[in-house]
Amino acid sequence: MAKQDDWIRITLRLPRDLHARINAAGGASSLNATIVTALDEQFPASAEDKLKSLLEEYDRLLASDDSHKAELRQLYDWGIEVLERGLKAEKNGRE
Repeated sequence: MAKQDDWIRITLRLPRDLHARINAAGGASSLNATIVTALDEQFPASAEDKLKSLLEEYDRLLASDDSHKAELRQLYDWGIEVLERGLKAEKNGRE
């Protein structure tokens, strides 16, 4: 789970009609969550950045929780597999 330090707070001015459309589109999600999701889809992280983030989270969890090492290892292996496919796809897209 992300910590508060992982976020940067900004002030954003939106036209009233855009604000209303975002609120309506978000449904049960918060305005912030809807905007973050839309921006994340528009500007996706590279597979390399995702791998780095996954490894950092894995290291943090492994250091703090001995009771779930097997599950963490499975998650790690699955994440590496998914990200390797992403790196391969990114490489093929550049060729």
